[in-house]
Amino acid sequence: LGVTNAAFRVTAISPQGEFATWRSTRQSSGYDVRSFQVKARPVQPIQGLRPGMSVLFDWSSR
Repeated sequence: LGVTNAAFRVTAISPQGEFATWRSTRQSSGYDVRSFQVKARPVQPIQGLRPGMSVLFDWSSR
């Protein structure tokens, strides 16, 4: 859609199931992987945005 800057309001967050086994590369360090479903609505209407579309967020700019 070409929109590079839009505000969204989060309406729901829910943890997702664990579908894979993640292992660390070294025994001395480990990590956990968690997936979440986040639902959000734009604060202002965005022309062409439809229900079910995916949106990519750049969290580094916040």
